[in-house]
Amino acid sequence: MSVSSIPTATPPATSERIKTAGPTNTTARTESEEPPRTTSDTSTGDKSVYVDLSPVARMMSAQGGGPASAAGNTDIDESDLPSVVKDLLKRIRELKQKLQELQQQMRQVQSDAGLSPEQRQTKLQQLQGQIQAISAALSTVNSALGKAVKQQNLSPDQLTEVASFLAA
Repeated sequence: MSVSSIPTATPPATSERIKTAGPTNTTARTESEEPPRTTSDTSTGDKSVYVDLSPVARMMSAQGGGPASAAGNTDIDESDLPSVVKDLLKRIRELKQKLQELQQQMRQVQSDAGLSPEQRQTKLQQLQGQIQAISAALSTVNSALGKAVKQQNLSPDQLTEVASFLAA
């Protein structure tokens, strides 16, 4: 089979799925697909865009962007720690926040009376899988932080600072 005979799928021109690394998946649609939630002047040819945020993304937006925002890591950025240690601390903070969000989602699924037992079980299994993956990533980053701390020969004050960031 030649390369030119392989069928390729082209995405529809009116819908685009935007996927990010975190829980902030959004869907953008032109006004021909879904009623717009924002308005624009259609006389100039502008199109409205409907953006649907996940529940986690809505919660993070209400809280000001979550720990990944610049303000959420200011304390780490302002410390006198080496940049590799700062980056690992930020990643640990991010993973801990994701774990909390997933645990909250599990509580919501468990208390959702609108779900059948099969739907609830399926959703809980999906969330448990995500929690296991995040927990494994957290363990890996914690191990990398331990190695980085040893390699950087941190002072006692810096070690105390790392411990305080981990405890927070």
